[in-house]
Amino acid sequence: MLDFHETARRVAALALGICLSPLAGCPSGEVPVGPLDWDAHIVSHTAVAATNAGTVVTVEWTTAGPTRGYVEYGTDEDLGQIRHFNGGAVAEHRLHLLGLRANTEYHYRLTATVDGEPASHTSGSFETAAVPPEVLSASIVSDVLHPEGASGGFVAMPLISTTSIPVIVDADGEPVWWHLDDEPHELTTGVTLSPDHRHVFYNSIYFDSDDAPVEQERIVRVSLDGSEVRYLDVPRHSHSFEVLEDGTVAYLAYDSRSVEDEQIRGDQIIEIHPNGSTEVIWSVWDHFEFDPDAEYDQGTGWTHANALDYEPDEDAYYVSLRNLSCIVQIDRATGDVAWVLGGEDGDFDFVVGSPFAEQHEFDRLADGILVFDNGDQEELSSRVIEYELDEVAGEVSARWAYVTNPVIYVSMGGDVSRLEDGNTLVTWSSAGRIDLVDPGGGRIWGLTTGLGTAVGFTVWYPSLYLD
Repeated sequence: MLDFHETARRVAALALGICLSPLAGCPSGEVPVGPLDWDAHIVSHTAVAATNAGTVVTVEWTTAGPTRGYVEYGTDEDLGQIRHFNGGAVAEHRLHLLGLRANTEYHYRLTATVDGEPASHTSGSFETAAVPPEVLSASIVSDVLHPEGASGGFVAMPLISTTSIPVIVDADGEPVWWHLDDEPHELTTGVTLSPDHRHVFYNSIYFDSDDAPVEQERIVRVSLDGSEVRYLDVPRHSHSFEVLEDGTVAYLAYDSRSVEDEQIRGDQIIEIHPNGSTEVIWSVWDHFEFDPDAEYDQGTGWTHANALDYEPDEDAYYVSLRNLSCIVQIDRATGDVAWVLGGEDGDFDFVVGSPFAEQHEFDRLADGILVFDNGDQEELSSRVIEYELDEVAGEVSARWAYVTNPVIYVSMGGDVSRLEDGNTLVTWSSAGRIDLVDPGGGRIWGLTTGLGTAVGFTVWYPSLYLD
């Protein structure tokens, strides 16, 4: 039996549950829903919307004793969506609600559980942030041609105009995450969730002026709610980066060297380890020989590495060298080149189909590779092409392709990835267009931006939640 003081303490704790933050309003009160357990009562809770990181809402609640629990939420009182607290039994709980619509009122109900059984709950509401003008100006439009085939999910990408903004949009083209701060971000080419889905990474390249050298290059790590921002300095960074499971960040960087009294710009892969140390993994100078008599684009450098992918199963990096029209597989542990696909000195013979040219992103498949083939300026036609690779025989065969009608020529950017359901996400970067294509080549979903806004490299997620 509880003594007088203990009873008074628990009643006082229960009374605290009738107040919410100003954002959430006031609930109808905490109601026991299972076996009476005073320690399971919710004594306080808040729902706070992010101010600079999209529509993320952070829900926090405290119970009188260790519990688990979940949040049900929706745009009306029927709720319909649920998010579980995945930690152990604790008194202090915190989780993010993701993928919400902007400028929308949501209702929610918190339920505390003990041994898996509901013990008490309380209710409230909140309103998400409005989409800022900088994002609205991109005029994103989604086009669902075949709803039964569309994959839903979310697309992370940068919007590139007079400045760059990292965003995540849902299948309806509605922005659900963005990041705006006071730092200049003139060019952002990639946006990705961290492997644990707790942060968003994007790169930021800022030029002092059109004619001046690069002023600063950074990779930005932002917590989902925007409360924590970390800037990683990545000197000479260009185009692409990868975030590994252990927190290592790998990025492409320029590697300029003197050849016959002339500075020639090549490329390299650099890693930043979690302890802050850096390591050069590979340089194009270690495998390719520069020909002083060869013609190359002075503006983009000798090799112009423009895409970097990491395959954990192989512990290998893949690099696209645009000016050499080839893709290179590199052993991460040794820095040795395993093979070169395409180009004048490639290791494969194209026995079916034609080689790609001036490509950008790609997607390594179990037995092949997807390539966004920009094509040369004479053809003025870009495409996605899938090759089957026979690494033993050194042969490559084209087996699938996607070309728009009328054709689109993308001189800058371009991305492609194969989704788990067999559909293919194709990004026509400088054209401001994204297509979701079924295995038969039919366009089942699309997204376009307004005139003057391009998109960078893209990543598709079936859910913003990891579990």
